[in-house]
Amino acid sequence: SGLQQLKTGCLRIGTTKTYARCLMPTLMMNFHESHPNVMIELDEGSSLEMSKSLLNYRNSLALVAKVEEDSDIVFDPIMKEEIVLIASSEHPFSQKKEISLADLNAQPIIMKELGSGTNKLIDEIFHDQGIVPNVIAKTSNIGFIVQLVRQNRGIAFLTRRSVEKELSDGDVVPIHLKDFSPLLDIYIAYLRNFELPPCAKAFLDFVTACLTGREQL
Repeated sequence: SGLQQLKTGCLRIGTTKTYARCLMPTLMMNFHESHPNVMIELDEGSSLEMSKSLLNYRNSLALVAKVEEDSDIVFDPIMKEEIVLIASSEHPFSQKKEISLADLNAQPIIMKELGSGTNKLIDEIFHDQGIVPNVIAKTSNIGFIVQLVRQNRGIAFLTRRSVEKELSDGDVVPIHLKDFSPLLDIYIAYLRNFELPPCAKAFLDFVTACLTGREQL
């Protein structure tokens, strides 16, 4: 009875490290105001890892990019994220109004880890454009990527949301790409043939309303 009325329960959500830091705190606290007795367990990993966590019932929901198709998982689109190319203020690109993708040939690039939506999207773009990127490191650690970029060791593609503070502080600068503005689709994912627990269904409805613009956070 308590579960049905959302007086109690445990909500297990998987998401990326970026959203665990930049998005989920606001979503979770706002949801908690309406459902104060629901305990939320937040799991972190790559988009691919969190999608697969649904298959073994570790999580009920996942807020992720779609890295692989899976007929057992429903991916409901909820928003698009801008991917921005960042560089040190000392990098030659920072003095240019815009650059082309061809200018990235041979440039040292720090990439997100395999299994991330950003990695998949940028890899596909490079492949389509016939560019073989000079990848010097891959990691899920945004702070590590920003540190390397700040030291002018390379450039990186990241979601704007994940580096808003660093861009605002001037630690790194955005580089404008000519006729190109990559967007990453973000989804709320759950198992297709599985009845969600009441608290997971309530959070699904809440997140869908918030992130598709029907409510304000």
